[in-house]
Amino acid sequence: MASAISRRIKSSIEALQKKKYEESLLNCFPALDKTAKRRSPNKKVGERFRNFIKDQWRIIAPIGLGTLMGEGCTFGGMAYEDAIYNLARNHLVHEGEFSCNMRFTSKKYSVVGGDWALSENNIFALILAVITAKENEGLSLSPDIQLILFGEKTSVNMLWGKEDEICTKIESHFLNKR
Repeated sequence: MASAISRRIKSSIEALQKKKYEESLLNCFPALDKTAKRRSPNKKVGERFRNFIKDQWRIIAPIGLGTLMGEGCTFGGMAYEDAIYNLARNHLVHEGEFSCNMRFTSKKYSVVGGDWALSENNIFALILAVITAKENEGLSLSPDIQLILFGEKTSVNMLWGKEDEICTKIESHFLNKR
C-alpha cells in the first residue's frame, strides 16, 4: 500500500541515487519521524527520533559506518543519534541546511566527532532502517525499486518490515568477512 512513508522513501532513494544528499534527507527525515511516531506514539519528536536510531543501530552502524558496533558509542563527545538529530535533521528542517560541522560525501568512509563528514552510506542506512522497521510491514512502492545490498539486487518491496531478517543478514555478512 502506498503511504506518506513509502512516497517519501521513494523520493529519498531517487535523490540519493543522484547524490542530492539534502533532498534525500529532506524526504527521509519525515518518513523516519512518522515511523518513530508509530513505534513510540507517546514520546516527543526528539526523543522518539533518537530512540528510533538507537533501536535500529544494528542496521545503521554496519551499513552507514561499515562496522558492527555496540550501543552507547560517542564520537567527539556526541552520540550518532544526537548528531543526526541536532546537526542534520534540525538544521535542515529549521535552517534549510546542515549544521556547519555536518556534511555528507560520496567518499567511502566517514569522519565522526567534532566535524562530521558522513558517507552517503549513512543516508542509505537511515533509509533502510525506515524500510525494514517492523511498523512499516505491508507498505510498498509502485513501481518497485531495486537496491544493492551486499552486492545483491534486492527489491524494496521485499524489505518492508523485515527488520529481524535484515539484521540476521547483516550479522551473517560481517561474521563471514572475518
